[in-house]
Amino acid sequence: MIIVGAGLAGAASAYHLRAAGRDVCVLHDNDLRRSASQIGGGLVNPMMARKGRPAWMAAESLAALESMGINTNQPLPGRDAPLYRPAGDITQADSFREQAAAHPELGRFRETVDSLDFVHAPFGILEVRRGAALDLQETASAWLHGIGVHAIDPAWKVEESGDAVSLSTSGGTFRGKRLLLCMGAGMLAHPLTRTLNLHGIKGQIIRLEKPTALPDHLPPLSGKAYLVDAGDGSVWVGSTFERNWESMDPTDAGRDALLHRAASVIPMLKNARVLEQRTAQRVTVPGTRLPMVGPLHPDSKIWVMTGLGSKGMLYSALFGSRIPVFFNNPEAIPAFCRVVHRSAES
Repeated sequence: MIIVGAGLAGAASAYHLRAAGRDVCVLHDNDLRRSASQIGGGLVNPMMARKGRPAWMAAESLAALESMGINTNQPLPGRDAPLYRPAGDITQADSFREQAAAHPELGRFRETVDSLDFVHAPFGILEVRRGAALDLQETASAWLHGIGVHAIDPAWKVEESGDAVSLSTSGGTFRGKRLLLCMGAGMLAHPLTRTLNLHGIKGQIIRLEKPTALPDHLPPLSGKAYLVDAGDGSVWVGSTFERNWESMDPTDAGRDALLHRAASVIPMLKNARVLEQRTAQRVTVPGTRLPMVGPLHPDSKIWVMTGLGSKGMLYSALFGSRIPVFFNNPEAIPAFCRVVHRSAES
């Protein structure tokens, strides 16, 4: 089995295919700078929607993540503290109360939290009990432990023949019964996948020096920005959401917007020093905002898993765990998650 892509989607798929007894080889492009799975810290948030409604398949996604964290002997970071969402206004607070009451297994609404006196939360806080913070690169690396991973140049070619598919690159030829493409933003330009109904989003994040007055370790926070403690005296702040851009380089406008949003959550971050900036593209499926998975064309041995977008941390393990099932029974793929190509006119 060949997988192209060593981010969360590719790593989760490789993990579960190997667990199912398949021989797995993972290939990745030499240039990972634009991979959303390499960008830094992120959040697993099953109540991500503005109104706090649970994400689709939230419980199943969390169970898959937690199982993988235990099995790799690297439990998910951030499990010692809930994820907190300060309400932005009275209307959002009412929505948070309603959703917490309907889904007490996922969260509860709190008017105040004494340990969060440094957080601006005049309208109360949604405590997401089963949320978590992740270092994306470390998580993907843990899932890939013991699996062969090879760097390839971008000019690779694929050929389907009989019961096999082969991928040729300057470093040699790889053969398998199927090829699974988990290339993230690379899907948008590659000849095999550029007709898929996908849209790219540029995201910029920054890493701030944490003021000494703040706790040694911040819990995961999600307000107008998400904040993840890096564990080294700094905090990641993300993310911008840009549908159109001229360059993938970080911008001053993006930096300033993130600083403003960070201060809206933790006022002490208003004048924090910016230590680092990064950008990456995430990929979404217009209309559904849910992952796309399945054969590139009917009966093709080339499959894709893409479109995880901002929910990549939530859905990667779930869909990775189901890839062995989907390979044996494509009809098991939810209808709204199947592969869709754009029309010639679009």
